[in-house]
Amino acid sequence: MRPGYLAIVPAEKIRVGETFEGEGVTDLINAGFAYMAERKAADCLARSEQCRTSLEQKLYQKGFEKSAVRLALDYLEKRHFLDDSRYASRWLRNHSIGKFHGRSRLLRELLGRGISKRTADSAINDFFMENDEFELCGKAYNKGVSMKKSNEKLLKYLLDCGFSYKMAQNTIKNNSEIKNY
Repeated sequence: MRPGYLAIVPAEKIRVGETFEGEGVTDLINAGFAYMAERKAADCLARSEQCRTSLEQKLYQKGFEKSAVRLALDYLEKRHFLDDSRYASRWLRNHSIGKFHGRSRLLRELLGRGISKRTADSAINDFFMENDEFELCGKAYNKGVSMKKSNEKLLKYLLDCGFSYKMAQNTIKNNSEIKNY
């Protein structure tokens, strides 16, 4: 167990032959559960990047109590093993490989995964510093065309993809003009 998981018992009192009673025993047991939750969370993180919310849910499903989960995840965040900002950035990068979404859709997706609005906004701003949103809208437009959508349905499709009305309208207009040449 980690000394930081102890709330009552001083770590230096834990030694062979020492006995504990009442709240001391409960404190030691709770610290042990927090360490077990940490190990399970670390196993999940070793397989793939996780956000705090999804990791909490996984640990709750495994039967860990909220207090143990909170202590374990706080520890992992302090050690930078768990980082919602890093998760959001990686999720955006992986998501954009096959899907073409605009700001509002990406924000909804990240918020739905338990990422705070502030963290999501920051990750999305960084993402669009590296990726041109107009270009993504054009790719979404091409995908909509390949799905045989009419201009009216293309507009709805682009809006559903999270692009602004103005951007979607301009993309349709610009691509329609190109087709008419």
